[in-house]
Amino acid sequence: HNNTRSEDYLIQNNLFLFHSQAAIQILGTSKVKILENTFRFAKIAVSADEGSREILVKRNNIPTGRLEGTMQKEENFPHSTSTPYPVRLPLYSESLPAFPGSRKPFLPKGSLRGWKFILIDQWGPYDFSYYKVWPNHQLFFQKGVIYILGPKGSFDIRDIQGRIQVRMERKTLPTKIEILPRFENSLEPFQFTVIIGKQKMPVRGILLKCKWKIKIYKDVGDPRKKPERWKEKPVYKKLTEDKIDFIWYGGGPALGLSDHYALQAETRLFVPKGYYILTTISDDGIRVKVDGKTVLENWTWHGPTKDQVKIFLEEGYHDFVLEYFELIGHAELHFTLKPAKK
Repeated sequence: HNNTRSEDYLIQNNLFLFHSQAAIQILGTSKVKILENTFRFAKIAVSADEGSREILVKRNNIPTGRLEGTMQKEENFPHSTSTPYPVRLPLYSESLPAFPGSRKPFLPKGSLRGWKFILIDQWGPYDFSYYKVWPNHQLFFQKGVIYILGPKGSFDIRDIQGRIQVRMERKTLPTKIEILPRFENSLEPFQFTVIIGKQKMPVRGILLKCKWKIKIYKDVGDPRKKPERWKEKPVYKKLTEDKIDFIWYGGGPALGLSDHYALQAETRLFVPKGYYILTTISDDGIRVKVDGKTVLENWTWHGPTKDQVKIFLEEGYHDFVLEYFELIGHAELHFTLKPAKK
């Protein structure tokens, strides 16, 4: 993807502070409008390379001489050269509001920070003014981590269902909850209720904890022609992984692998009785066996492809075997198992 180009961007009404390099750097992008922004204490306000075209810089508060590259051609890229007010803003200020609608990127002390708290739900950006469980209705590997967010207050957890342990960081909001399986090598559907005052919030999910033992085979040629012969080769490397969830791009699961390799992954898993949706995404070939029976197969050369099958499993332990090969190019492999919706 080295030849990606994009266009039609609007950057407007922002405040840029303390950039040691370019505050805005434009690479191979056309039709960009940079309007009514303020640049303070930036070594370079805007920089554009030769591959960028039709860049409009107008009505900005930019110090003289702070444009670089093709941006130096003022006749093609009109811009303001007015000197900004000599006011130094602190990196943090109690007086700057965090929510809602502030254009100043500052948060009060004690605010939750980090990408995991930038949330979008059906109402738009979450502003922590109401109670929320995040994430919810999700498949977790090894252990689940859920946050209870919102205004300050206390809460309780009741009606726990499933073979799980629930650990609370604290009983006041905001807080983090860890969900752990009581048994190894198991798939555990679970649910419980979070109670805050008169409000009840159901929490549901699936916890999948197991160990995949993986054997990797190198230089297998084309396994489509002789589907079982590749397993007769010496094992190149052995791995143990918590989940099958990989994107290798042009590489592979071990050093020295790029094309024409294969792997076999095995695990033993306890599941409750019921119907399940087994899903794989693969590039290239995939085959899944449960208790020795092939339940899913797409043993072909293909791009990233989703395959899915509904199976019935009795309560107890079951053996899962996943076989996969990569011919050339992009490589990825994913596996999930979830109870079917009733």
